[in-house]
Amino acid sequence: MPEAHDTYVDWLQVENWAFAEAARRGMNVAVPSCPGWSVEDLVVHHASFQLWITELVVERAQEPVAPPERRPPAGMGALEWFDAVSERFVDTLRRTDPETPVWVVTGEQRAGAWARRQASETSVHRWDAQHARGAGLAIEHAPDYLAEMFTLLLPNLIRSFGAPMPAGALVLRSTDDRSVWTVRPAADTIEMVPEGDPADAALTGSTSDLFLALWGRPTDIQVQGDRSVLEQWRTAIAGA
Repeated sequence: MPEAHDTYVDWLQVENWAFAEAARRGMNVAVPSCPGWSVEDLVVHHASFQLWITELVVERAQEPVAPPERRPPAGMGALEWFDAVSERFVDTLRRTDPETPVWVVTGEQRAGAWARRQASETSVHRWDAQHARGAGLAIEHAPDYLAEMFTLLLPNLIRSFGAPMPAGALVLRSTDDRSVWTVRPAADTIEMVPEGDPADAALTGSTSDLFLALWGRPTDIQVQGDRSVLEQWRTAIAGA
């Protein structure tokens, strides 16, 4: 069941803090999970994104607006900029009625949906920054983020942004608590059901690793069946 708005904002704030802490350990370090990027590039990207969303919420945007490329203001370092941007972003979400109509990249067109979406996205980039220095910590709220991915984000990417519909069904088996989900294409949307229906491919691993693997991050998951089906889902989730 989706969490309350304040809980999602809390999750976002904790991930922002962890992301910044990981980045402080080495801004010039390469990020293997984001080829061609340094940690500083990752910080600038994420600050730009959170600034863009802050503006969408403040302006009550009703239509898609492409995120502009941003750089830190003159005389301000990338981390200092991220700290300021992320603090304003979290404060904006806390002060805004979550039911306020705002355009969101998911199918839930209200301001509060950005808290959940960015808590999820920040968890991945926090993992990227930690992984660049050795090992990324598990995604604590991965079950919720998987639900948001398949019920809100991916269906809207397919309907509104032209992401390719995967052709095969995928079973996700969590080794944490033996949870099983099947995701499959259904007309112009995605079905996610809590059972292990016959599928073209199956992934087994911790819920955190299942979530990260779907975002194309290196994990220890086991893949059975047609590996190309996993690649189809990764491509769709990336919005490509």
